[in-house]
Parts: sequence; C-alpha cells; structure tokens
Amino acid sequence: MSPSPGAHPDRTIPEWMDPQGIHGRLYYMFLKAKKGFELPKNPFVIARSIEQYAGQIESGYFVKSKEWYVLKIRSKDQARKIFTMTTLIDGTEIELGRHPELNSRKFVVRCHEVAGMSEEELLKELSPQKILHVKRIMKKTSSGLVETPTLILTINSTVIPEFINFGFIRLRTRLYYPQPLICRHCLKYGHPKNKCLTEKVCIVCSGIHSSETCTAKSKFCANCKGNHSPLDRNCPVYTYETAVLKVKTEQNITLEAARRLVETHHQSITSYAEIVKNHNEVFMQQKKKQQPKKYIAPTEPKQQKDQQQQQQIQKRNHHSTESITPTTTVHLTVSPPRKRSTPQASPIASGDEAEDDQHQNDTLINSETRKLIKATNRVPSPNPSSSSQNLLQPPLNSKMKFDPRHNNACKK
Repeated sequence: MSPSPGAHPDRTIPEWMDPQGIHGRLYYMFLKAKKGFELPKNPFVIARSIEQYAGQIESGYFVKSKEWYVLKIRSKDQARKIFTMTTLIDGTEIELGRHPELNSRKFVVRCHEVAGMSEEELLKELSPQKILHVKRIMKKTSSGLVETPTLILTINSTVIPEFINFGFIRLRTRLYYPQPLICRHCLKYGHPKNKCLTEKVCIVCSGIHSSETCTAKSKFCANCKGNHSPLDRNCPVYTYETAVLKVKTEQNITLEAARRLVETHHQSITSYAEIVKNHNEVFMQQKKKQQPKKYIAPTEPKQQKDQQQQQQIQKRNHHSTESITPTTTVHLTVSPPRKRSTPQASPIASGDEAEDDQHQNDTLINSETRKLIKATNRVPSPNPSSSSQNLLQPPLNSKMKFDPRHNNACKK
C-alpha cells in the first residue's frame, strides 16, 4: 500500500466534538514478522487482522528496506488494542512497537536570552513542553567554535507547535530541514564516516588513494560521473538528496517513501516534457510543409527605382501643400450701388465733367468689392449650392451690421 503523505498530523475535528477520541493526532506504529516468518504480500490479510482487533484505522504502508508495515492511528484505545496482537489471521507471528522516527519532529528557534545556558539545563527546563532533545548550533570562526542563539529542538509529537515558551518569553518556531549526510571517507550519501566499511576515496578524482598525493589534472565525481568534486553542492546527486530530505521533513514520512515520491514526480515531469517536445517538432514540420512559398519580386534597375522615389516625394509635397493652403472659390454678386441724388447735369455738359462722374462710380464699386471680399474671407467657405445672398451674409457672432443703403456688410 502506498503512503498517504497528505494526511494532516493534527486533530481532524476539535476535541469537544470527538467524545470517542477517534479523530486525535496521528500516532505511528510499526508491524514486522518474527524470526522464521515473513509478512504476507497480500495487503488485505494485514488489514483484516487489524480490523478484527481495533477496527478501522487511518492508513498504513509497507517499507521494503526494513520489511516493516507502518500503521497510522488516531485513537489511543486502538493503539492499546493493536499492541496486544501476536499473530495475523493467516498464522504469521508479528511484533509491534512505537515507530522510532516518525513520532517526533524537529524545529528551530532563536533565543538570545539563554545564551549562557547549557544544553542539559535547557532540556530540563523545556521537558514539560514535551521536548526530548536540545542541540545548539555552533559557528566556526578563526578563533574556534562559537555558540549561537539558534537551537534545534526535538518534540515528542507529530505536530510542531507554532510557539514555544522560554519562561514568559513566547518565541515562534520554524521547521528544521537537515542537510544530506555524506561520508567523508568513501564520499557516498546515507551514512557517516565512523560507520563506513570501505576504503578511503580521493576528494579530487574519486580514486582509491589519498587526496594529498593525487596527480589528476581534472576533477571527477563518482556519484554522478561529472567533472567536479564529489563534495560540490551543484552536483545533481546532492540536489536529489536535498529534495528527498525536504519531502521527508515536510510530510513526515520514511526516507524510502520520500524517495519514491520524488522519483515519481521527476519521471512524470520528464515524460511530459518529452511529449511536449516531440509534439512541437511534429507540428513545426507540418507547418513548414503547408506554408506557401513566399513571392520574390524581380529586381529593378537602379535608375528606375530612383525615378519612382522622386515621383513619390513629389506627390507627398503636392498633397502637403494642398492640405496646408486649400484653394476655395468664392462667387460674388455685386449689385450696383444706388446713384446719389445729384443735381442733374445740364444738357450742355462738357466732356470732361462726364468723364469725372464715371471715374467716381468706378472707384466706389472697387472699394465696395474689396470690403465684400474681406467680409467673405472671415466666413468659412460655403457650399456651392447655396445662394448668392447667403454668401454675402456675415456670421451671427461677428460684429457686423447690414447697410441696406449699399446692400453689403461693413464693420461698426
């Protein structure tokens, strides 16, 4: 059975709504076969055996590396009943116990006020809050190791508290993420140096010799077969181990279950990326086949191109002048002015006097036409279909008045 990493470790419902106590915090147990026996591969046999003793539990999953079966329980009564089991329904003798890792969590807290206290003193003061272990982080300097105010606390619970009290000081907590454990002897992940049983490996070239006597010109990593040191943090194996520990810490599952989740997620991403890549390649090939050929215009002589460019420039200049100074034609109809009441000339008038009268009439007509042109220039160009009388009328808002004596518009 696969683990259920999304299960919340805290209570599923409030305590006052759970009088039977079957929705409490998660509690982890392990189930394994005694010597001479093997756990059944059929998961229904284990499920029916547990249900006969304690009823339905939260969930469970198999750990192949230790040949354990991990049980998730939320009721204390169910845990007591399960502890009394000795055999399964198929006759397999079993052992039950408290899981050594999953029932405790680690978190980080910073407190400057306890800088002078030892780890033993802090553990004694924090034990009423279910603290099992206290570890102070040390900082390496030129003068040696120096204590820091950062503490790593281990609590006997599957739920990390949001706050922890140092006396009356209330401090916020955060989850502790461990770093990948690498052996400084064989440069492999998963065990410390004091438990290594293999020969020492060179840090530079991963050869079986001392790094001080190494003559290799280039670095080599035996973990990923790359051109770098095995201790390099950019190594893909180091990145993978970091991701596994992060999943294990956040979801509080075993290391094997975390590796299985990370590998499944990585394979799904890789396969999806390959599908998208192949689909895009096929689509681009089909698009190239369906795309029509581009029309390439024939090349023209240089002189012909220059002439076309000059013609285009002339057209642009012509359009620009027309838009700036539009030509408008104004049709004017001038009525002859009324003759002034002058004494009638005697029939015996001389030729010079007749010429003077004609000259006075011409100058009067010319002055009147100039005034009419000035008045029409102030008015927007009328429609050609309008009458001649509308052309001579001034705008309504202009300071003009109509003189009926001359039948034209003039200024005040």
